[in-house]
Amino acid sequence: DNLSDNNKAKSFLAHEFQHLITFYQKSKLYGLDENIWLNEARSEYASTLLGYDNLYIDSNLEKRVKVFLGRSSDPLAEWRNESSDYSAVNLFLQYLIDHYGTRLLTLMTQNNKVGIASINAALQAIGASENFGDVFTNWTIANYLNDCNIAPFQKYCYLNSNLNFNNLHILPSSIYSLTNAFLEIGSWAKDWSPRWYKFDASDTQNKTLQIDFEGYGSGSNFQIPYILIDNSNIKKIYFMNLTANQAGSVLIPNFGSQIKTAIVIPSSQYKTDAFTSNDPNSPFSLKVFLTANQPIVYSDGSLIKISADTRVYLIESGLKRWISSADVFASRGFKWSNIKIVSLSDLSLYSDGKILGWPDGALIKSENNPTVYAISLEKKRPFASAEIFIGLGYQWQNIKIVSSTELAGYDLGGPINILTHPDGTLLKFTDSPNIYLIQSGKKRLIPSVGIFLAKGYDFKSVVFWDTSKKNNYPDGLIVN
Repeated sequence: DNLSDNNKAKSFLAHEFQHLITFYQKSKLYGLDENIWLNEARSEYASTLLGYDNLYIDSNLEKRVKVFLGRSSDPLAEWRNESSDYSAVNLFLQYLIDHYGTRLLTLMTQNNKVGIASINAALQAIGASENFGDVFTNWTIANYLNDCNIAPFQKYCYLNSNLNFNNLHILPSSIYSLTNAFLEIGSWAKDWSPRWYKFDASDTQNKTLQIDFEGYGSGSNFQIPYILIDNSNIKKIYFMNLTANQAGSVLIPNFGSQIKTAIVIPSSQYKTDAFTSNDPNSPFSLKVFLTANQPIVYSDGSLIKISADTRVYLIESGLKRWISSADVFASRGFKWSNIKIVSLSDLSLYSDGKILGWPDGALIKSENNPTVYAISLEKKRPFASAEIFIGLGYQWQNIKIVSSTELAGYDLGGPINILTHPDGTLLKFTDSPNIYLIQSGKKRLIPSVGIFLAKGYDFKSVVFWDTSKKNNYPDGLIVN
């Protein structure tokens, strides 16, 4: 008990000392007022950083987890000075620093920005391809799954051993056993306040599940990841593509016979500053349709087209994704012989997904612009300078020239401004024939040529780098 009381006192002091640091770094140096939620988040994390939460039982961290499990939809940035506010910001920062390192704390504290903008600047400074919204979305998935073995590995979990699945995983906001052909859910959400809707198949009959989402009002910016769990309990993560009007739809075939559960996780991510103690709500609706499977439903990975059109589509998570060019088709290792000719009515079953462009690791530029981009997590990330490009071992002759229209189709990621390769890079060190995939800052060995080719990788895209820098990337799990 004395040790526990001593750690509580130290946690309190660490918490308050962080506030002093923030006051000096933001208020004294820059004349800024840090967002309350982020100021409190860093103070909450100070206890973990200094080891006062290592003994989990009766720690500040355990206290925050217990509250969070009962209030997991508490808005992250709205601040009412309640225990649920402290719990949400604590656990978000646990996830953020777990995955991006303690250096991020220094960078976000010392830059001349506050709140979400300061985190984005810090992520950019370390060369991360994700922004705050990406991290928040991944955190909402991790809070449900908390399993480091789900691909991409170690993204959807906490790395702190005290925050394992047994100690921390949230329950769904609502659970529905789908017995009827139609279900409509109307609700609202504040910014940065997730929901988890779980839809279970009520039997093993072969059906198609369609989920339609619509957000309302100009002050909303919803992101909709969803998890599918099959009858072998294998979990896969997908993302619903929304139109500019905040509407989207996914088609999930073989619901019941192969897929037993779908978990939909909407969160609005519109407001990024000037948070209050009572931020506005964004209404939304979910419409769920359950129908007998259509005569022909194509599985994920299928390549389809109609005879009257040259466009080829990849079926992925119930959507059809147009493959933007023959060069992109070849770069992804697809085979023309695997394309299925389908009827227009079958093609019309699938809503349009995001256009499928060059794979991660590709280098592209447009004809009329000198900026070179690396594709990483389906975003285009510009190289900050020619020195960075050369310093990372890239070759000018490997740059693909694309149209300005095609280039504009990619979302913009953070610039590559330090000597760290972006996710998706295929890397080979000069002391070995081994080729690695860079993912989440780690090097993942590709164990054979067969696996290399099966993944659609191209030997021309492999970047050669100095062996002395091999330890810049810790080992990740082997690619399989």
